[in-house]
Amino acid sequence: MIRIIYFLLFLFTLKGFAQPLVLISKDKQGEISAWIKERHPAVQTVECYGLTKDSLNFYLQKANALVLGGGEDIHPSRYGKENRIALCGKIDVYRDSLEFFLLDFAVQKKLPTMGICRGMQLLNVYFGGDLMVDLPTDHPSNINHSQVGKREVHLVNQIAKKSAVFEAMQTKECMVNSSHHQAIGKLNSKFNAVARSSDGLFEAIEYKNLKQWFAFGIQWHPERLHNSHSEKLMDCFLSKIQ
Repeated sequence: MIRIIYFLLFLFTLKGFAQPLVLISKDKQGEISAWIKERHPAVQTVECYGLTKDSLNFYLQKANALVLGGGEDIHPSRYGKENRIALCGKIDVYRDSLEFFLLDFAVQKKLPTMGICRGMQLLNVYFGGDLMVDLPTDHPSNINHSQVGKREVHLVNQIAKKSAVFEAMQTKECMVNSSHHQAIGKLNSKFNAVARSSDGLFEAIEYKNLKQWFAFGIQWHPERLHNSHSEKLMDCFLSKIQ
């Protein structure tokens, strides 16, 4: 009996010190994982793209949070604009299916979820919203939103005070990088817009009931900026892990 008690205590201790696991749908050059570990080295990360079905299911059962990373365009058939596919860039239908599957799981299990750039767009499409297929065509602007790199190139303002993004960064405006030629058009009914750029584009969205499911998206790439606002965003996100 004494041995059984000690064994149970040992298991309890292991569980109490288990490392949190954040799943990343796809992580270009490992930037998201590095961003997470810079802030919280004990957090484990796993990139889901390319995993076998068995491996993916194994990690899903251990997951504490999900990050949907940036990358290729979402196939326009996902939001009813397949006739405009010629305006899209590179498309990865496997990735579309993978991320819809990951979101199915995250919604069911209420895993804290962050969408970055494409990831924010995917959150919108998943819940019935659509996208502007090509910004120069659909939304001409004096802001060039498609600038690859790490530097801050335009202002995000109108950050709503009662929002997770404001809660994290404690500011109503900030300078961000910008690397996208698509953007949210019609916002789905499950999310609120909580930040915009000066030309009116959605720059951040969040689930309407954050107490039920902590989920938000940002259009820029904080994992590349290495500034205090980016650090605070990640700290806020990881604080929601159960």
